[in-house]
Amino acid sequence: MVDMRRTPQPSADQRSGPSIAKPEGGGERLIIDSPNPTVARLGLVPPSDRGVQPLLVTVRDAAQMLCVGRSTLYEMMWSGDVTAIHIGRSVRLAVSELEEFVASRVAS
Repeated sequence: MVDMRRTPQPSADQRSGPSIAKPEGGGERLIIDSPNPTVARLGLVPPSDRGVQPLLVTVRDAAQMLCVGRSTLYEMMWSGDVTAIHIGRSVRLAVSELEEFVASRVAS
């Protein structure tokens, strides 16, 4: 008979993202230990973990960066304060434009 009970899920402190280590000797290959087998197998590393700053962010991330709500950010896009970049059906905002927007508000 097959046991159909659900396996217990790890607690919040047991869940973590991939751990990244560089091999000794200064090699270029990253060693990734991840609970996600696809991430570990393919060697996928999020850009933030590689030290790469994103050029574009989602509306949700941009709203968090500016400490405003998503609706407020959409109003800012509709009024022309910030310009949205459409990639397919995705909406992104340039980090540089968000920084310029904040700088223009601080200067005035």
